Amino acid sequence: AINDHDQAIRLNPDDAKAYHNRGNAKDSLGQHVDAINDYDQAIRLNPDLPETYNNRGVAKHCLGQHIDAINDYDQAIRLNPDYAEAYFTRGNIKNSLGQHVDAINDYDQAIRLNPDYAKAYFTRGNTKNSLGQHEDAINDYDQAIRLNPDFALAYYNRGLSYLAFKRLDEARRDLETTRDLAQQAGDERRAALAEEQLHLHLSASYFNRGIAKRSLGRPEDAINDYNEAIRLNPDYALAYINRGLSYLEINQPEEARRDFEITRNLAQQAGQEDLVALADQWLRKLDAPDEDE
Repeated sequence: AINDHDQAIRLNPDDAKAYHNRGNAKDSLGQHVDAINDYDQAIRLNPDLPETYNNRGVAKHCLGQHIDAINDYDQAIRLNPDYAEAYFTRGNIKNSLGQHVDAINDYDQAIRLNPDYAKAYFTRGNTKNSLGQHEDAINDYDQAIRLNPDFALAYYNRGLSYLAFKRLDEARRDLETTRDLAQQAGDERRAALAEEQLHLHLSASYFNRGIAKRSLGRPEDAINDYNEAIRLNPDYALAYINRGLSYLEINQPEEARRDFEITRNLAQQAGQEDLVALADQWLRKLDAPDEDE
């Protein structure tokens, strides 16, 4: 593509659009300095191209030239006050500078101008999360997903927000969707991150909620949570032993025995001697039910 733009410039050295397009091609290859040089030439030839200012701002942002980048976004917006992309990119750089409230204002403008701008909803949601506005962030992720049902990262971030609110079932659904979408797209890193959240953090949250429900005298509800913890993390020995104790509370000793035996086996494999001893203790009590507990 760069060769084609080179030829266009040789044929017409005053073709601002050709410099602009070559700058885009170079920027997409990570050649940000060369891209800026081409954008400079395009602007010299035609100072009224808002897209060129915007794209030069993006290249400068990549080089850490944040103030110069904002100046370019400002100029793009002056030339075209309805340029949603320029508001979005300016919001991104303000975010990177910690100017979160100003960034949200820019995302607001981008969404006002383009109500179908899924990336703007998503990024505004991230910014609101950083300000502790978690419910509002979830609403923005909802919109991003409505507009782009395959937006894996939006599901992932919404899932983490749900997890922070202990809305575990919703978190599980979003993280499982993230994993599935990432696998379909061949994004193994994102799939692994979602699986890690499910396997470790979400399973622990179900386990902790199960503990709380059991302490409130709700063993059957606790069992449901332990079931989820174990489904997400089949080697979760503590979940098995606590589910076993809950089964005892609803007079299901055989289910309890099975869980205590699994606990003992998993704990032995992991070298958790205290947990092995505790599982053996409960198994002995089941074998001698009349023994004083």
